[in-house]
Amino acid sequence: MAVLGAVLAVLAVVAVVGFSTTERGRSAIEQSDGALAAGDVTTAIERARDAAMAVFPGSPYPEQGFVRLTAIGDAAEARGDFAEALFAWRAVRVALIATRREAADHLRLVAANQATVRLAGRACEGAETRSAQACAKLTASVLAEQDLPALSTFALLGLGAAVFLVAAARAAWRPSGSLPWAAAAVVGAVLCALALGR
Repeated sequence: MAVLGAVLAVLAVVAVVGFSTTERGRSAIEQSDGALAAGDVTTAIERARDAAMAVFPGSPYPEQGFVRLTAIGDAAEARGDFAEALFAWRAVRVALIATRREAADHLRLVAANQATVRLAGRACEGAETRSAQACAKLTASVLAEQDLPALSTFALLGLGAAVFLVAAARAAWRPSGSLPWAAAAVVGAVLCALALGR
């Protein structure tokens, strides 16, 4: 009976997270649409990036966010607005890296990296306040930005959180004989601390 309760609790959490994430993506796309209609491209890019980051299996909004960002970046570059195009393509990179989709979406990441480097150089060209050396440094360093911890850090954090939550729930559910479960909860907390300390 306790196992069934734990399974139902996990399913309820997954359902709530899924609904919340999908709703966040839908709302972000709507806000991006509104911002584009109002001529506020910066907000449109930011909200499209938010949609691209609202990843949950079956949700259409991350893909819509990426398509929007790519279209904005391409259109801005075509009309010579390299700063706006760079902002859009960097948003693609941020969304891919933040959601750890860079391996699954490798071609999109390659395109974003190429566009980011190309546009960083173009945005810097002709800027009288920057030297050629400063432009070269900007172009070379632009891909180093937005780096996130390794996937193993997230895996360790997730494992620690899962161990902690299951053990703490079991210890709270049946206090008698809960010392091993309390110890397991401490192990989970230690794993989380190790992940965050990397």
